[in-house]
Amino acid sequence: MFRPAVAAVGLSTEARLGVRWHDLRHTCISQWVQDGHHMYEVSRWAGHASYAFTASVYAHLADDPDYSGALERTRAAKAAKAATVTALPTPATA
Repeated sequence: MFRPAVAAVGLSTEARLGVRWHDLRHTCISQWVQDGHHMYEVSRWAGHASYAFTASVYAHLADDPDYSGALERTRAAKAAKAATVTALPTPATA
C-alpha cells in the first residue's frame, strides 16, 4: 500500500533513493517536537525505549519550537468545552 502511493505521486520507490516509511515516521515525530509537545510525550507516542534516545535525536528541533500548533489545539479544546457548557436556568419570578 505504501509503495504504490509513493509511486502514484511520482517519487522513487527504490529502497536507497526513494521515500521510506521511516522517513514519514521521522517527519511526524519532528513535527510533534516543533509543534511544542513535551519531549517525554513525543518519546511515549513514538514508542522509543527511552526519553534519552528521543532527546538525543530530536532535541535540536525543540530549541526554537513553533508553539502555534499546540496553541491552536488548546484553543480548540477550550472552545469545544465552552460549547458543551449549558447556561444555568434563570430562577422563575413569582
